[in-house]
Amino acid sequence: HPDASPLTHPTTAGTRHLSLEFLLTICENATSTCRKMAVGGASFCAALVPIALRMMLELEGDTADEVREWENDEDDERGTEITNYDVGEEALDRISIALGGEIMLPVLNACVDEMVSSADWKQRHAALIAISQSGEGCEEQMMPHLGAIVTKVVAHFGDAHPRVRWAAINTIGQASAPPPAPRAPPNPLPPPAAASPPASLASP
Repeated sequence: HPDASPLTHPTTAGTRHLSLEFLLTICENATSTCRKMAVGGASFCAALVPIALRMMLELEGDTADEVREWENDEDDERGTEITNYDVGEEALDRISIALGGEIMLPVLNACVDEMVSSADWKQRHAALIAISQSGEGCEEQMMPHLGAIVTKVVAHFGDAHPRVRWAAINTIGQASAPPPAPRAPPNPLPPPAAASPPASLASP
């Protein structure tokens, strides 16, 4: 029953993180199976992406004090606590890379199109960040629609909520950044040194 799932039912954050990590591990290591798998009448991707997006709605900014705290926050002051938002955000990146744009983009579009025009600022924020997080895995499929995507994102540069404005600008910045350089192959191990001959065979 979906209400009994630890991913959607109120439970400890650690349990939710581990549950999602289990599904992501399956996604990354049994990709062909996940592309064909149905979960509750939906595809694996269509079942997993909304879970990640719901976790991304769990962030602060509803009050002026929370917004002020966020504005004054520094990356190096946030500590090492991993939030539900962090886990959901990373999950979208991993799903898109594992399953690819042909599977991910239609599911993502269906969610984003509904969320990006929501009256809830958290929904708009999640929708914009989802576009950015899925860009690497969906790049090829996004390119023909890049103009429409940019227009959709730029429209939120003047959003009423500062965190949504930041998400829109960040998404455009991520899209404008050059792709990361390919990783250099690891250096081969040096050949083992020749063993010294036994003392009995050494020249006198």
